[in-house]
Amino acid sequence: MPKGSVFDKMSHLLKKQVTKFIIPLFLVLIALQPVIVYADQGTGAIEIDVKYTNHDRADYSSMTVKVYQDFNTTPYREIASLSANPYNIVSLPIGHKYKVELYANGMYANTGYVDLQSTQVVLDLTIPLPGGVRFNVFYNDGLTPIDGANISIKSQDGKQWTEGTTDNNGQTTRFWIQSTNLQDNYYITDVSIGENLLYSYFPVALLPGIPQEAKIVTPWPPIVNSLLTVEVFKSSSKVVTPSDGNFVVELYDNNGNKIKDSPTNSRGESYFTNLKVGDYVFRAINLNDSSEWGNTKITINGNQNTIQIFKSQPVITIGKQTSNTTKNQPIQTSNTTKNPTPSNIQNCQCVAFRLNNIQDYWLDNVQTKIIDAFQQKNASLTIGIIGNSFGNDIKLAGYLHDEIKTNPSLEIANNGWKFEDFTTYDQNEQSSFIKQTNDKIFSLLGVTPTVFIPPYGKINNDTFGAMYENHINFLSANTLTYHTVYYSSNTIHRFPATVATGYTSTGNGTLHRLTNDGIFTNIQNSLHDYGFAVVTISFQDYATNNGTVTQNEPDLQQIQQLEALIDKVRSNGIKTTTISGINNEKMSILIPSWIKNNAGLWKIGQVSDVDFLSGIQYMIQNHIIIIQNLPKSGESNGNAVPSWVKNNAGWWAENKISDNDFAKGMEFLVQKGIIRA
Repeated sequence: MPKGSVFDKMSHLLKKQVTKFIIPLFLVLIALQPVIVYADQGTGAIEIDVKYTNHDRADYSSMTVKVYQDFNTTPYREIASLSANPYNIVSLPIGHKYKVELYANGMYANTGYVDLQSTQVVLDLTIPLPGGVRFNVFYNDGLTPIDGANISIKSQDGKQWTEGTTDNNGQTTRFWIQSTNLQDNYYITDVSIGENLLYSYFPVALLPGIPQEAKIVTPWPPIVNSLLTVEVFKSSSKVVTPSDGNFVVELYDNNGNKIKDSPTNSRGESYFTNLKVGDYVFRAINLNDSSEWGNTKITINGNQNTIQIFKSQPVITIGKQTSNTTKNQPIQTSNTTKNPTPSNIQNCQCVAFRLNNIQDYWLDNVQTKIIDAFQQKNASLTIGIIGNSFGNDIKLAGYLHDEIKTNPSLEIANNGWKFEDFTTYDQNEQSSFIKQTNDKIFSLLGVTPTVFIPPYGKINNDTFGAMYENHINFLSANTLTYHTVYYSSNTIHRFPATVATGYTSTGNGTLHRLTNDGIFTNIQNSLHDYGFAVVTISFQDYATNNGTVTQNEPDLQQIQQLEALIDKVRSNGIKTTTISGINNEKMSILIPSWIKNNAGLWKIGQVSDVDFLSGIQYMIQNHIIIIQNLPKSGESNGNAVPSWVKNNAGWWAENKISDNDFAKGMEFLVQKGIIRA
């Protein structure tokens, strides 16, 4: 047909009309497509029905669940405690695949998979039967049973699942708890006598449905045969003599029952032997007037040779002045409690080991070997990381990433950004350094530090503001006191470094590692002075040295000494913890409870402002109460006490507000010069 014919024109017209119709229709279909495919399909539920392998319904009281959506490795939902069995996991978006992991007593039990395409799906999970274990607990001879020891069974995350007490044969009842499915799953059994003797026995693996026996041999002797000398002092360096009085030392058990006594000789010494391990109170009595000279509470575990008793502080109370009292000095009134406990000593009696200056490539083999030593001993350790110098050493970063996932006894701390002197920067700059390090640590290790170890141990007032902005609650600098700092609504606890494993010569910079005996003596001194010890580990002390250069190889003999130090601490009944864990050992602002009586009397006007405040001033200055590192305020300005401070004192006396709130009022009075610190 010739080109340009009528037929061609008609064909062209028809194509044009069809195109005009098809294109808009296609666009409409495209517009409708997302609505059809991605419309909200609602939510559904997975009902999990858990049974043991013998088909009995499983006990749900100890079960937890992790739910993963599609192929995510982070749980979509975690259920900390099942309230029933079967249990409905509700409000799960339909159209997704879910993995359900089940744990019992903290141990992995089973995994199930669900493709949730309807509103209700039942998932049957079968888990192994519980295992039964009975513990037989002995002293270190392996033959003498321990009667009345407390037994606590925990999972690897430190959560306690059951507890009991040994009988006169050293046996517990049989505990039936979830068996251990995985090779790396195990229980930890803590054996404790009294408040301070603790021994951890692990790993405890349980076979399903089978009763087992476990023998635990503790490090404590059945009887301490060595001679124990008790020295009675009248000052920090002088013992009592017959001219001071006729003394006897009485020994009491933890329940207040008198066991024996021993007269004090002319050298101020009394002697005891053949004691069972446990908690005791030694009281020095002056027989001339039947008064208590002083006392000390101690845990006997076979490692002590000498115990010292110092004269108790005089009773310090607040009351109305009489004509023979000295101005601005508190006096004793008849309605106060005698012998208040001095409160300059904390009540943790624990040790936190601190490993500083973790950074890429520098002695990384030594760093990891030290951490391994703590891991193998299941001992706590706080690790300070320098943010800008961490992350490129894949071996070190990967090692820490894997370790902190499986061991809750490791704590990561912020050790500055470039190990800068924080006191040379303002608050905004300090806050930025802390934030950069925290962000870096979180991106690499998945944890955000709440402990700050300032480089060079140096801080200023801006540091507290920077910590507050980054939610840091614990500070471990070089200040040799413990106190709390109130910044806005936040409480910052300061736990300073009090002990070091070595020192550097001032002249030539030579490193010297202390012996274990020297370190442990310093730990004991710190416990006596502060109630806790923070031990700084210098990892250079644990590296080999060719005479001139420190090498990136651990000194295995020194590593063994570190492990022996951990054992020595524990065998003396001293707990190990992290720096933040010191606070969990019920550390608090320490104010004798008897002061509450006087605070109540002050509130209702039965004690004057002058008497109450002079008493508070005296006790702060003499460390009978410790509130925090209060500023020096100069002479008292004579200003009146704000009514809210007195109201707080009254409320505190009635237990309506905390010790912290009462302490804030006292801090205010010092800062305003109303009383002196």
